Amino acid sequence: MPISGQKAVLNGALHLSGLDGWWAEAYDGSHGFAIGDGESHVVDEIADKHDAESLYRVLENEVVPRYYERDADGLPHRWIAFIKNSLGSLAWRLSAAQIVELYDLRWQIELFFKELKSTLGFDQYRFQKFEKVERWIDLCLITVLFWRFFLTGFLGPRVLLR
Repeated sequence: MPISGQKAVLNGALHLSGLDGWWAEAYDGSHGFAIGDGESHVVDEIADKHDAESLYRVLENEVVPRYYERDADGLPHRWIAFIKNSLGSLAWRLSAAQIVELYDLRWQIELFFKELKSTLGFDQYRFQKFEKVERWIDLCLITVLFWRFFLTGFLGPRVLLR
């Protein structure tokens, strides 16, 4: 949940996530941890396997050692430095208006996929080749865009937050 991760930063939480959404843009290795390299796979089982292997590798080699590395006073200085860097470099990235706009965008995407599944029957299809998925999604996008254009003519333009 990208937005939740951004709010967690304000509480001193370090981010550990796959490289997508806002984290793909913000991650530089100095204020959190990344699962994977940002690549995805069309086969869920393969993607899950890669993500699980990467998560375990990051936990074992980066997160746990950094957290348990303590000085004579028992303080995890590298962990604390990560938290400070996270607060200093990530906390300012989005305003409240931008967060609301992102939530609205996510809602629109959820509605789009709901339409794909229920109205257009996307959930009934099983594809073996990714090219067929791409063609189907292109057709669905054209359909939704036409539908939105049609509605805009009757309801007027939609105003986005800036």
